[in-house]
Amino acid sequence: MQKEGLVQVKRSKRKTWYFILDVYEEEMRLAVHLRNKTSYEIVSRLLENQYLTFNALTKKINKCPASISFGLSRLVEEGIVKRAGVFTPYIFSKIRDLYQK
Repeated sequence: MQKEGLVQVKRSKRKTWYFILDVYEEEMRLAVHLRNKTSYEIVSRLLENQYLTFNALTKKINKCPASISFGLSRLVEEGIVKRAGVFTPYIFSKIRDLYQK
């Protein structure tokens, strides 16, 4: 289907995702991460409250700090979440724009 130009494909080392043609790259990255429960919880909490510290996220999500740290690292690496400020709160990046389309 990819060769015929019917779908877009995003691949990682172990997984492959298929998307319709009119999906933006940012939306594909977001969709891939939202399939992970911890990443989904992080994004959900940041949609509710744009500025959260790491400690606040661990209290709201109720998962071990290592899981949240790993999820945040992946989201930051993809450019979905950014760090800012003295207390390094995590802020929501492009997701709000995607939801408003």
